Amino acid sequence: MSSLSERKARLIVHGDQPYNAEPPLGRLRASYRTPAEDFYVRSHGDLRDLDPDTWRLTVEGGAGVTLELSLRDLRTRFPEATVTATMQCAGNRLADMRAVAPVSGDPWDAGAIGTAEWTGVRLGDLLREARVSRMARISMWPLRATTWWKVTRTEPRSHWARPWRPRPCLPTP
Repeated sequence: MSSLSERKARLIVHGDQPYNAEPPLGRLRASYRTPAEDFYVRSHGDLRDLDPDTWRLTVEGGAGVTLELSLRDLRTRFPEATVTATMQCAGNRLADMRAVAPVSGDPWDAGAIGTAEWTGVRLGDLLREARVSRMARISMWPLRATTWWKVTRTEPRSHWARPWRPRPCLPTP
């Protein structure tokens, strides 16, 4: 994987703090799956490296159950799931929208989209472990509130392998 400075040289950078960038369209169209070094980056804050020994995910559930899970816990206590999915920034093609009317935000071309394999833990497995009520409304930033049914029947939501920054920090169990 290339360093952040090498990636910045390959991508069209829209902002440094927070870092936001997209690939040139020619490279994006070259493959069905987006290469890691060409995956767009949309950030709302600083990009931080995780320390796998100290990082924790907290899930507050029902009946007084609170889970505090390390990356190792996620990888060993829950089944792994991998999906191929396309992600797109809501601001994709914002530069085109500006030609029609004034809009705020970074001037994204059409490169804030990418297709990759994502590996992680299904959110539904975490919610069941935390005994979250099936009647609960689930709030996950930056997503809107959703229902138990939607999050227990969809793709992984807690990822340890991502296309633009794989996490080889933990050995495969």
